[in-house]
Amino acid sequence: MNRRLRDLGAGNKVPNYVYVVVETPFNSRVKYKYDEDLDLIVVDKVLSDGTTYPFNQGFIPGTRDEDGEALGVIISSNEIFLPGVLVETKPIGLLEIVYEDTLSIEIIAVPHEKINSLYSGIRDISDLPKEFVEKITNFFSNYHMYGIDKWVSLRRIGGAQEAREKILEAIKRYSAREKY
Repeated sequence: MNRRLRDLGAGNKVPNYVYVVVETPFNSRVKYKYDEDLDLIVVDKVLSDGTTYPFNQGFIPGTRDEDGEALGVIISSNEIFLPGVLVETKPIGLLEIVYEDTLSIEIIAVPHEKINSLYSGIRDISDLPKEFVEKITNFFSNYHMYGIDKWVSLRRIGGAQEAREKILEAIKRYSAREKY
């Protein structure tokens, strides 16, 4: 049986901890994206000069957002996690983002404490430094200025409990879709 990256599942301690497959690393100008047909992380775009991702970005395997994509995750960390690696994370919040006409959820998470004990006291997005949250919101508010030809709007920010609920919904949605 060939196992694909998207089929790994969300982890053993869902929804308090979830696996994230990293697509785009912190501080990268290159936006990477998982291609389900190829089962590979591929280059999607290059951001304009002087612009980098202020976070690691990836997806939770074994999930589906309402838009049909795997549930996206922003990992709050100053460490660079390379594309394709699996990181166990703790969900602490979410962003509702509108890409053109499509509502998308991005879970905000931190690495599991066993990876870096600095994150042991962070339980909710309100525990993050205000500057980091502003960096995330500014990035998405100015997304179209980075050479990406999509109109993007940040709708709202939610807390850890809401993030865990969205993860469970996305797992159910994935399971229902895969049965057919």
